[in-house]
Amino acid sequence: MTKHSGGKVGKAGKTLGSKTSSKKQKSKAGKTLKNIRTINIKNVP
Repeated sequence: MTKHSGGKVGKAGKTLGSKTSSKKQKSKAGKTLKNIRTINIKNVP
């Protein structure tokens, strides 16, 4: 699996993977990843 290290996706992944992130931060990161995934699915022909 490709590891994203930049942009919104990379930051969200790092936040979710971190043990020190707060519940609020992880919630926001999860929503970001969900939104990106939804956008990518809609753009597939």
